[in-house]
Amino acid sequence: MRASGEQPDAVFNVQLYTSTRAEREFARLGIAMRHRNLELFRQRDQRRFKFDPQRDVDFYVRDHRRDAVLFPPVLYERRLYGQELVQVATPDLSRVDEATAGAYRTLYRQVAATAPALSGDVDVYRDETAISWVKEPCPPGGVNGARDMIVVPLAAAEPRYAQRARGVRVDDTCLWQAPLPEQPFAKIVFPNIGALASAAHLEERRRQHATLTTRPPAARSTFDVYREDGTLFYLKTPCVLADTEAPFFLHVRPVHLGDLPRHRRQYGFDALDFRFGGFDPHWHEAIGDIFDGVCLATLDLPDYSIASIATGQYDGDATLWRVDVGGG
Repeated sequence: MRASGEQPDAVFNVQLYTSTRAEREFARLGIAMRHRNLELFRQRDQRRFKFDPQRDVDFYVRDHRRDAVLFPPVLYERRLYGQELVQVATPDLSRVDEATAGAYRTLYRQVAATAPALSGDVDVYRDETAISWVKEPCPPGGVNGARDMIVVPLAAAEPRYAQRARGVRVDDTCLWQAPLPEQPFAKIVFPNIGALASAAHLEERRRQHATLTTRPPAARSTFDVYREDGTLFYLKTPCVLADTEAPFFLHVRPVHLGDLPRHRRQYGFDALDFRFGGFDPHWHEAIGDIFDGVCLATLDLPDYSIASIATGQYDGDATLWRVDVGGG
């Protein structure tokens, strides 16, 4: 079926799922993404659906499992034997009835009436049921990009997973929304924006902080470094976000050279450099949090016998601080 008032030979600007940096990161984390392609459309429609990233999409392919909060009307649908193959929805409120458009404007006013939890080029809002992203003003094509978040479960044994939100243009604002996770979570990471930690996760971090500070660190510097049960803890207090922006280096030298990955044996050590927030495909994974004026990052060490550990922070070619943690 087609949108009311559209001509049969109209060419619609439709966005399919494409390869993005976020999707590559999801793949690195073992999170599968479903890709749509034009073969799902009827042949006569394949010529009508194009994608121009420089203007807002007329339609996007809707995944009912991911686009679970915002429900723009379905304006194109194809089924086979009663099963949905593809649905296309619109983020353009000028294409929907006034009651539907009014509901989205009301939703935006409710979101914007509160303070954002994270601010940047896109502001992130959180309420009791949903996460919302708001971009003002919204440039042409600004609503095209989906917003992503990576959910870190509270139980360490459970895998991380991704949620993706499609958006709508509300006048001169882009609005995306996704439901909050149903199960307890430690953190929600927003690529290139920041992270939100749950109360339970912060309570655990406060407990770790209290325990660590009852004993001396393995090494002292700008950050104090603690080592316990195969884990390194980086601690600084008082601390602000700027203290964590420079990357950290971590060079682990094994007792037996053969324990190193093959491409590292020529150097004689593992390079496990990381950024404080973690979840970056170019860096080793670490869990970093800022709370109560405390910066605390946690990183798991390799499980082989360790001869020595050197770590610190650097800015370009300059080393900001460096300590030797020792082996064992």
